[in-house]
Amino acid sequence: MNVNATPRDYGLLGRDSRIAVEMGLVSAQWYQCPMPRKRLKELMQRRDGPAIRDSLIWFSSFLASGGLAWYFWPNWSALPFFLIYGVLYGSLLALLVSGIISGFMGDWWGRGWIWLSLVLLIAIIVTMFLIGSRHYSRIRKALGMAWFDGRKEHPAGEQASAEEIGALLAKAPAITLAVIGFGGIAVILWLMMFKPF
Repeated sequence: MNVNATPRDYGLLGRDSRIAVEMGLVSAQWYQCPMPRKRLKELMQRRDGPAIRDSLIWFSSFLASGGLAWYFWPNWSALPFFLIYGVLYGSLLALLVSGIISGFMGDWWGRGWIWLSLVLLIAIIVTMFLIGSRHYSRIRKALGMAWFDGRKEHPAGEQASAEEIGALLAKAPAITLAVIGFGGIAVILWLMMFKPF
């Protein structure tokens, strides 16, 4: 099926120009934003201040909720702080997803900082898992719960004495885990904001 299409001629004296004038399409009113142009330009300016402010709020909320959960720990009043801490910890997934999406939108996959950020995030997750799981597996064993030795599950056993449990809890690697977690995320945020290489 052959269709003969004639090219349109919108030149000053072209046939389609005259038809457009007759139909009233020449002086159409285009949409304009009701906001003053100067204010629109102000809103379109890129600023790092809000991102830095929001990151500081996130870090301080993370520290405050974790600290308050630790302070109220043996009591039920620690539960809301653990919930807040869990939500903030889950927001790390949003950081990863938004970083990957931003990498595509900004065409940054050829730059070194984004790959370093991903490697750092994976290293943080693996390191914190290895350090934390060993310690908390020992605590589960001392409490008489089922526990893991590597990938092998062991059934529940005898509960240890209160002194042994207290000693294990006192040796918790909480400071080490906090330094690895917060320090690593701070480096990642610095890389994402300043894109040094």
